[in-house]
Order: sequence, then C-alpha cells, then structure tokens
Amino acid sequence: MLVVDDERGPRESLRLIMEPHMRVLTAEQGEQALETLRRQSVDVVTLDLKMPGLGGPKTLAQIRELDPDLEVVVVTGYGSYESAIEMLRLRAADYITKPFDAGRVLDVVRRAAERRQAKRGGLANDVLRSLLDELREETAALEMLLGPALPDPERTSLERIRLLAGALRDLVPDNPVRPRDLEGGA
Repeated sequence: MLVVDDERGPRESLRLIMEPHMRVLTAEQGEQALETLRRQSVDVVTLDLKMPGLGGPKTLAQIRELDPDLEVVVVTGYGSYESAIEMLRLRAADYITKPFDAGRVLDVVRRAAERRQAKRGGLANDVLRSLLDELREETAALEMLLGPALPDPERTSLERIRLLAGALRDLVPDNPVRPRDLEGGA
C-alpha cells in the first residue's frame, strides 16, 4: 500500500498499523505519490485531502488516469460533506476522518486490498477462459478441415487437445476467490 500524507504523525501511524499486514510505501505529497505509482505496483492508496502542492482531489484524479481500478481511501483531518462527495465522485473507495480508529483503518484497507486483488484475479481468469475457448475452437476447425486427411494418431491428438481445453476452461472460476491473507501485498 502507499500512504500519502504531508504530516509525519498520521503517515507513520498508518505505516505502523498496516506494516504487520502488508508492505507499506510512503509519500509526503501528491507529486511524489504519482511518481511512486509510476514505478511500483500497489493495491491500495491512503490519501490525505489537504496537502501543499498537488492536493488530494487533483492527486486522486491523476491516480485515476494512471490506474482506474486502484483502490484509494481518503484519510483527512478536514472532512466535510462537500469533500466527501467530491472524493466519492472521483471513485474513492472510502472516506475516513482524522483522528482515525486503527481498527477501522485496518478493516477498510484490508477490504480495499481484497477488492483490488479480486479484480486482478478476475481479469486473469477472463483472459485464461478466452484463450482456452480460442484453443478449443481452433482445434475443432483443424479437425474439420484436415480430419479426413489426418492419420488416426494426429486426429486423436487434436480431439484430445480440444477436449482438454474445454475441461480446463470449465475449471477456471467465473468469480475469483478473495484472498484471506494479504501478507506480502502492497
């Protein structure tokens, strides 16, 4: 995860809360956070609302350009109804006010990391299912096109490949399992 806050106290508090559960990177300002995100893959960002330079809303908008699915949790000491609406409009995953409760932060960040990893797993499963469908279709087309001209061993091999692709495709879950243990994630 990436903790973005211009104040050292909240930044270090979040790091200490989350470090036993995942790898934690920190940034003091929005520009530094964006540079980190260009170099590192993370699952969750906690983002302060009021920072010098590039503030929270502009940072979140640029994060969305870099990675539309990144989970961003706003953690702010300047919470208001208007700012909460603005952050949710920019698709912030959650909105927490300072001083924050460590248990609530841990719960919110864990759920956000699970959603992120489930999205990643879902995409991989979609790609795998698509490739297996394509393999099955290609082998069926080869069987039809070359079937009569193929010797029995090759025809049997093509049929086995098609059946295996179909069986593997059926094993790939449509709904990825959510990871229970986030150790080692960022």
